[in-house]
Amino acid sequence: MTNDAYDNLLQAVGLTRYFDVRNPADGSRTLLRAVDGVDLNVRRHETMGVVGESGCGKSTLARLLLRLIEATSGTATFDGIDLYTRDRTLRKSLRRRMNIVFQDPYGSLDPRMSVLELIAEPLRAHGMAAKRGEMIDRAASLLEQCGISADQLYRFAHQFSGGQRQRICIARALAAEPEFVVCDEAVSALDVSIQAQILNLLVDLKRKHNLTYLFISHDLSVVRYLCDRVLVMYLGQAVEQAPTATLFTSAEHPYTQALLASAPDMGDGFNDGGVGSPLLDGDVPSPMNPPSGCRFHTRCVRAEKRCADETPLMREIAPGHWCRCHLARVSSIPQLSRFKTIG
Repeated sequence: MTNDAYDNLLQAVGLTRYFDVRNPADGSRTLLRAVDGVDLNVRRHETMGVVGESGCGKSTLARLLLRLIEATSGTATFDGIDLYTRDRTLRKSLRRRMNIVFQDPYGSLDPRMSVLELIAEPLRAHGMAAKRGEMIDRAASLLEQCGISADQLYRFAHQFSGGQRQRICIARALAAEPEFVVCDEAVSALDVSIQAQILNLLVDLKRKHNLTYLFISHDLSVVRYLCDRVLVMYLGQAVEQAPTATLFTSAEHPYTQALLASAPDMGDGFNDGGVGSPLLDGDVPSPMNPPSGCRFHTRCVRAEKRCADETPLMREIAPGHWCRCHLARVSSIPQLSRFKTIG
């Protein structure tokens, strides 16, 4: 899913991660297909959203893209550099250019370290501040950009509220001047009013520091507000990808339509892609034994025989709109009469 007309900062092709799981009852081993052949491109300075039910592989995908875990197969590049290079110098330079804000602001901050130590740690790791005065100035500046007074540098995490802790996490993520930041459910643990403040902060910081975001969330209203494009995942696979406005008004995959139908009606007509669609029924199949053919067919009211027999390809059904469904309608635009496909 690439477009040469745009400047892609990050690209992944066929990215896969399987976990070897042991059954404690009989000692047998099974592969858990957490991420199974995902293609993704993130354009420079955009916010790419990733949505889907719990357990669909969103966070595992993010960790693969940051190389916090190794891929089972597939390739990924960041600004043309192989993410899985064995060159230690290249690996360290990539570490500086990428960072993450985790979901839990309580668990992601070391309670034994002051705010100054937390923010200065990546500066020391990457040799970006030789003197203590430089580290203090840099940490104070980042803290103030994130809405916390610099005179609180010597406090500890337990002395802050949840929203303030997340601001500290964001300041720490920006300390090494990254270009790409993953926000893994970064606002889901916060009160709604605090969520709005953090989202506005992310928008401001993106503009000020020319950042690119990968934004993972369950909250479709947040994704609609923040993201330029959205990737929908189901059971380890990408099932739909489109610009945000297109996805919320013209979703084609039954799973995406069901997600939109389950979201609260905002009264603005922007989630019409889910109007009239049935809500999801039944449980998500096990990623250790996924269904044959289309992985969604066991929960899809539109499923046909071939949905169980044939694995659908990811097709470009309209410019920039990709869908993994046999029944997706293909645009009548002439240049897409012979649509592209990705396995």
